[in-house]
Amino acid sequence: MEEQNDRNRRELIEERAFIENILNQRFNFFIIFLSLIANAAIMANKTKYFIPILIFGVIICSLLSLPIIRAQKKLDIYLGEFPNDHPVITVNEKANRGVFGFSARRIIGYAIPLIALIFLIGWLLFEIFMLLGTHGQA
Repeated sequence: MEEQNDRNRRELIEERAFIENILNQRFNFFIIFLSLIANAAIMANKTKYFIPILIFGVIICSLLSLPIIRAQKKLDIYLGEFPNDHPVITVNEKANRGVFGFSARRIIGYAIPLIALIFLIGWLLFEIFMLLGTHGQA
């Protein structure tokens, strides 16, 4: 029985490390893609490709944010499975008490993808309304 518990603990530690690594990789890819879309949109400003680039960016970024949020949720669940005196929990609590007193991990997993999507959608809507406004005056 004790051997089974040790194996379960090792698997939990390995799975947490795996999920944390995947979360970081997905977040990095999201940021790179967001940068590419923003750069493409800025370069295509005042052309017929500007709004389609933003629409494409909103769709793909929303699809890319779903696995990031899911990985963050799974990581939160895995961290909740450790006992309170486990070194992973101790380090996590000390990291959360950092400069701002809250978890940067949750900012990466939840806030940044949502803020980026809101930014892209707002930019798209602004440009659509500007386009409609200039056609209405002509």
